[in-house]
Amino acid sequence: MKDYKLEIAERLAGTAAIEAAGLSATDIYEIIEAPKDESLGDYAFPCFRLSKALGKAPNIIATEIADYFGEQDAHVGGGGLDSDAARPATLSPIFEGRGMKIYERADGCLQQDTDRRPSVDLFTRAEQMMFLKQLGFETVQYELVSGEGVETTLTNFSAAASEAGFDLPVDGLVLEYDDIAYSESLGATAKYPRNAMAYKWQDEVAETELLEIEWSASRTGLINPIAVFRPVELEGSTVSRASVHNVSILEDFKLGIGDCIHVYKANMIIPQISENLTRSGGILPPAFCPVCSAETEIKDTDGVKTLHCTNEQCPAKKLGAFTHFVSRPCLNIEGLSEQTLEKFIAAGFLHELADIFRLEQYKDTIINMEGLGEKSFENLIAAIESGRATTADRLLAGLGVPEVGAATAKAITRAFGNDWQRIAGADAEQLAEIDGVGPIIAGLYTAWFADPANRAAADAVASELSLPVPSSVGDAALGVPSSDNSPIHGKTFVITGSLEGYKSRDLLQEKIESLGGKVTGSVTSKTDYLINNDATSSSTKNKTARTLGVKIITEAEFETLASAEFETPASND
Repeated sequence: MKDYKLEIAERLAGTAAIEAAGLSATDIYEIIEAPKDESLGDYAFPCFRLSKALGKAPNIIATEIADYFGEQDAHVGGGGLDSDAARPATLSPIFEGRGMKIYERADGCLQQDTDRRPSVDLFTRAEQMMFLKQLGFETVQYELVSGEGVETTLTNFSAAASEAGFDLPVDGLVLEYDDIAYSESLGATAKYPRNAMAYKWQDEVAETELLEIEWSASRTGLINPIAVFRPVELEGSTVSRASVHNVSILEDFKLGIGDCIHVYKANMIIPQISENLTRSGGILPPAFCPVCSAETEIKDTDGVKTLHCTNEQCPAKKLGAFTHFVSRPCLNIEGLSEQTLEKFIAAGFLHELADIFRLEQYKDTIINMEGLGEKSFENLIAAIESGRATTADRLLAGLGVPEVGAATAKAITRAFGNDWQRIAGADAEQLAEIDGVGPIIAGLYTAWFADPANRAAADAVASELSLPVPSSVGDAALGVPSSDNSPIHGKTFVITGSLEGYKSRDLLQEKIESLGGKVTGSVTSKTDYLINNDATSSSTKNKTARTLGVKIITEAEFETLASAEFETPASND
C-alpha cells in the first residue's frame, strides 16, 4: 500500500508557503509522520505542526494547501483529489488539521473533507496572533511557553525591557492560557479573569522636593490629601502631583514641606509617593473644609483615618452627587455635564436629585446662559425625559449609597423583585443574606436609608421616574414572593452573536436580570444557557457549550422560556 503521507508531503512541497520556507518534501513528511502527542494539544495535528514551522496561522496554511490540492489534476493511486464527493462515513482521515481532512476513498482517490473548509475560526491565542500578522497587522511580541519555561521567558523579556529592546514603553507582561475555549471556561471574578495574570516590572523612581499638600473634597464628603512637588520626568511625561489617599498614609510617611521624597507611576500611569527620605512631619489635616469652610472631622475605620466635611450641603458634595446620578451607569442623561450642573447649582435650580426633572420651569433663564440656547435646552429636556424610563438598580446605584455600586445595586434590586418600596425599606438581616452584600455593606445601606432626609430624597426621585412593574421574582428567604414559577430566576446566561429583537446586549441583559437571572461573559460549567441566534455556528462559545453540555437557545426561545412556556431541549445535537 502506498505511503500517502509521503505523497501528500511531495505535493505540499509545491505550495507557496512551504517553498518560501525552504522546506523539502522530506522535511514535511517528518513533520506529518511524527507520532501524535496529545500533550501538545493543537500541535498534535499536522497543520498546526506545519504552522509552527512556517510561522503562519494554521487556517492560512490549510487554505493554501486546500487551494493547491483543488487546482491540481494529478492522480494518486489511480484517482485524483475529489472535494465534491460525499465524505466516507467509515474511514479515518489520512491527513488531518483544523482546516482540512483528507481521506482515501475505496477507489484509491484522495478526497478532501468539504464539511470543514478553512474558516476564520481561531482556537488558540497563538493562532490569533499569527492570523493578525498574516493579515498585515502589527502584533506585540509573544512567545508560546510551557510551565517549565515561564521563569526563563520572564527573565528574557525583563532583560529586553531594561535594555530598551521594545519599540514602545512596556510595563510588564500578560501570561495567558493558549487554548481559547479552555480559557473562557475558567470564567472570571467580579474584577479579574481567571485565565490570565499580569507580571509587572519594577517602576521607574524619581527624587523630588515636596512643596505643599492640597486637600480635595469629593461628592461623598471625603477630603483627600494631594502632594504637590517639584516637576520630575517619569515614564515619558512630567508629573508634579500625587494622591496621598488618606490621613493615615500622610502620617505614616511623616510628610513635611521641603521633604525629599521618591515618586513613581503605579502601572506607569498613576503618580504615587514611594518613600519620604526626610520625614520631618508637621503637616496636619485642615480643621475646615477647603470648599465650604465647614468644620471637618476625622473618621477611623478599621485603623484607616480619613478626613470628612461635616456640611451636608457642601457644594463639592452636591456637584459630585449630581454628576454621579446622571452618569452612564446610573440614569445616563446626556447633556448634563459637570460644567452645566455647576451652573445650575450656582443658579439655585438644583437642590435635590429630583430637581433635575423640574428644570423645564427655568427655561427662560437657561436659554440665556453662556454656552446654552433654545436648541440645547430642547435637547437637554428630551434627554431628561428619556432618562425617566429606567430601572430600579440604576436608581439605587445613582443615589450614592455608601459601597453600593452598579453590581451591588443589581444584586439587591434583583433579590427584592425590583420592588422599590421593599428595596428602600430592606433591613440589615435581609441584605446580609444577599450574595455580594454582607453585614458591613448592609449596615451602611440601612443607616443611609434610615436618615429621613436621604429617604425623602430617594422617594422624591423615584416618584419622578417610570420604573418597571415589580416582578414576582425574588428571594423567598427575604420575604419576596417565591421564584418557583420563573424559569429565569437563579439561572446563568451567556449572550453571543448578533441580536434581532433587542437593540443591544445591555437591554437583553437587563431583561434577564430583571427576571432574576445572571449574565456572564464566558461559558463555564456553571452556565445554564448560551443565547445565540446561530445555534449551528462553530464559534468558540458554541463549541465550549456543546463540550460542557450547556443548552444553546435563540432569542425567540429565550422569550418563550421567560414566559414559562419553553420546553427545555434535551440536547444540542
